[in-house]
Amino acid sequence: MKQEAYSINLKALKEGLSNREYTIDTNFFSRFDGSSIKDGQFGVKLEIDKKPKVINLDFSFSGTFKTECDRCLQEIDLPMEGEAKFLLKYSSKNGEDDNVIFITRDQQELDLSKFLFEMIHLVIPMRKVKAECDEEPTACDNSILDYISDEEQGTEEEEQKGTLWEQMQKLKGL
Repeated sequence: MKQEAYSINLKALKEGLSNREYTIDTNFFSRFDGSSIKDGQFGVKLEIDKKPKVINLDFSFSGTFKTECDRCLQEIDLPMEGEAKFLLKYSSKNGEDDNVIFITRDQQELDLSKFLFEMIHLVIPMRKVKAECDEEPTACDNSILDYISDEEQGTEEEEQKGTLWEQMQKLKGL
């Protein structure tokens, strides 16, 4: 899906360095099906280096998105940042291969929205815990942590029963 605000006019680019800045918000993510980010705000800086045969795109971004803490299920603003590099190469037909994007010489513009979406989603951490919870677990929602603690104690009791059962089986064999 093309988003005009995130397009580069390739024909208007001059050789050498140029910079762009983009703001990505909740509205941007809502336009993609299956987005893991429903509510977020990111700033993206793009450095474009146009050369006669290739165009280098260097992205850096930072921002936050709303998610649930994996430890206590409390809603948190999770900070993220990252970088990505793409190389635009001229070819007889359009295509992609890893971080290389093939474009034709007569292509007027390049829509970056798909690449912005993917590069942000690729740095979403597997474990979503706010920094305070990592440093001090008491910063989490205590009612949830108490519930989890009760569940863990139940598991320990089941393990002890298993050990007791094994001991009884040994006595039976005597």
